[in-house]
Amino acid sequence: APENRPSTRLSVLVAEKDPCDALLLEQAFFAAGLHVPLQFVDDGREVLDYLRGDPPFVNREAHPVPTLLVLELDLPQQSGFDVLQWLQEQPSFKQMLVVVFSASARHEDIERAYAMGADAYLVKPSDSGEMLEAVQHMKRLWLETSTALLSAA
Repeated sequence: APENRPSTRLSVLVAEKDPCDALLLEQAFFAAGLHVPLQFVDDGREVLDYLRGDPPFVNREAHPVPTLLVLELDLPQQSGFDVLQWLQEQPSFKQMLVVVFSASARHEDIERAYAMGADAYLVKPSDSGEMLEAVQHMKRLWLETSTALLSAA
């Protein structure tokens, strides 16, 4: 039955090393009315373990395959660019929306992220009001994409 397919369940994986930014993001998701499961990891290797379903993320009920990945570029272990590189080689994740959410406003970083398959690049805002705007932007992009995917499924 289509409703049991993982792609129809919306969930978000947030890769963010700064606990304050992670909390702000979580609050902004709530304020934006996005009441979806949020999973948090704080380094690039954990992102890959999560996506592959490696321990400790084996249970897909508890750790569903995300429909949206919010990715900081500056991560320990492996960078956001390393994650994007890995994703390019994984056809099974083509439908996952990837939003780079980085403090870097460097033109080279933005161009490189898009070239490596990011769906959007948002520069991390400094205050919670702007954080809400950023999340609302993500929400519009994500829900439009997801709705298109769900109606095509």
